[in-house]
Amino acid sequence: LDQPAWRLGDAAPATVTVRFDPDYASLARSRASSEEAVVRADGSVDIEFSVTNWDALRSFVLEFLEHAEVLSPPSARERFIFELMPFVGDPNG
Repeated sequence: LDQPAWRLGDAAPATVTVRFDPDYASLARSRASSEEAVVRADGSVDIEFSVTNWDALRSFVLEFLEHAEVLSPPSARERFIFELMPFVGDPNG
């Protein structure tokens, strides 16, 4: 395949920005090489994913565990948190 899995869906394209910690930035950039990336001063990297397959992006991000954070859009961040709640519990108690 010439496209990453997160682009192999039928959903309307959405741009999702994910930040990867400095220790994982190089790996994330190499695995998402077709996406725009901005290296930050602290060594972390923000990658903008063009997404048509949410499940594939979620799987990719989860491989990095706490070393990745969905930043935007807010709807994507909220969806990611909502989908993880059954596995991590309510952080508010």
